[in-house]
Amino acid sequence: MKKSNRFAVPRLWKTLLDSMQVDPQLLAADKNFPVRALVDSDTGLRSDHYVRFWQIAASVAGGRGFPHRIAAHLSLDQFDSSVFAFMCSGHPLAALNRLSAFRAQTSPFGLSLSEDGDAVVLGFDGTHASCPAVSLLCEMTIVIRLLQLASDDSIRPVKVEMSEPPSSYDGLEPIFRCPVVQGSQARVWFDSRTMQQPFTADVEGMWHFFEGKFIRLQDLGSGASYADRLRAVLLESMPAGRFAMEQLAVDLNSSKRTIQRRLNEEGERYQELLQKLRLQLADHYLIRSSIGLADIAQLLGFANRQSFVRAYAIWTGRQPRATRRASRPFSQANS
Repeated sequence: MKKSNRFAVPRLWKTLLDSMQVDPQLLAADKNFPVRALVDSDTGLRSDHYVRFWQIAASVAGGRGFPHRIAAHLSLDQFDSSVFAFMCSGHPLAALNRLSAFRAQTSPFGLSLSEDGDAVVLGFDGTHASCPAVSLLCEMTIVIRLLQLASDDSIRPVKVEMSEPPSSYDGLEPIFRCPVVQGSQARVWFDSRTMQQPFTADVEGMWHFFEGKFIRLQDLGSGASYADRLRAVLLESMPAGRFAMEQLAVDLNSSKRTIQRRLNEEGERYQELLQKLRLQLADHYLIRSSIGLADIAQLLGFANRQSFVRAYAIWTGRQPRATRRASRPFSQANS
């Protein structure tokens, strides 16, 4: 079980319910379910409620076939911070690793990656004794469909394994585009040769939603400074967890020493540039969205929510929630 006992409801879940025309208030039929968590990211769900979310939603929406509905309604226009980080990663293996790290801080649903011969195996773990099969199926459906959407359907599983009886996953083979079998746990096999294949989907709408006020590398003019170019590269790589100077040097086809020299020539320092961009992005997310603090931490490349909160307090002298509360009317109107 994760150290935190509260998890913000992902924006993706809320938009999926809306797309499927499932009234969130119906979840209150489960008397212990805190419906307030669907509108207040600071409230959050206990882990037992979190892992039962899709089970409760399925029960009020008709039950059987719910993962099929998720697959039909999921799109890259449903702006969620974990999906944004997933797409920024560029290819399936990096995206799955990033999602695994993201989930470790923001969800009781664990993801693990391993190798099995020529296959990459993605394991799903509810990390909770009472995690329902339908919840794992819905989470599995979301990840598989994201890979399909990101690659214009060229990335497909080789095999899906569920520990539940076949009746629980009946009819999912056409959606997953592969055999679904009963086994010891919830796992998905992918051909390792496709795991480095670049994503091809157009995600401009997602970029506009998350970082629309910032200038990207493709929009810089010929007179832009080296610091401006480096900042633009950081902007695109940070959600994927790539912000170390050594990683940026690879992205820029350069070297760490060259980056340091060029910045010194312009009177800039890398750590100061990184901190300033992180603060600008943090305020952007806090003021203009309802994204949870753990999600913001991940998008800014922090190890966890606590690290982000400490850093923000050092930068500004106040807590992130204080900034959000002060701008609440604005953020509610724009989230």
